[in-house]
Amino acid sequence: MGDKTKADAGLKDDPATYFSVDRDKANLAPIGKRVWRRMATYRLPNGDDVGVAVAWEMPDDFDGVSVVDLLKVQHAVDGKDFRESPQARDWAGNAVADVLGLDAKADKGRITRLLRTWVSNGALRVVKRADGSRHSRPFIEVGEWATA
Repeated sequence: MGDKTKADAGLKDDPATYFSVDRDKANLAPIGKRVWRRMATYRLPNGDDVGVAVAWEMPDDFDGVSVVDLLKVQHAVDGKDFRESPQARDWAGNAVADVLGLDAKADKGRITRLLRTWVSNGALRVVKRADGSRHSRPFIEVGEWATA
């Protein structure tokens, strides 16, 4: 598992034991979906430990995120000048991290995907307007308010 995939999955503990299985050369068969596995230790009745490959699913970005959380993010963003770009000092992802208890740096990929989804479904929107230097920049604003 590559570093980017590890970061996207939020893996911090022993990521070397995760691997994927997919069909690289399917010839005439359709290409299958990538399947993830994790090596786990299993104790045998005689006391020996053996390695066993067990099924593992990539976590969903919205695991543990509710409509109430979206509403909190909307209140945190409302009326403030949060930028769309993750490179900006006043990035909207910082507000998302504060509300959801995430680390804006370590969870940057997940936060970016959350923002992208909320923009695509209209809960947030991107608007271009002048920043403090009068340059046109994309900002994040509340779109359609969530109802909880």
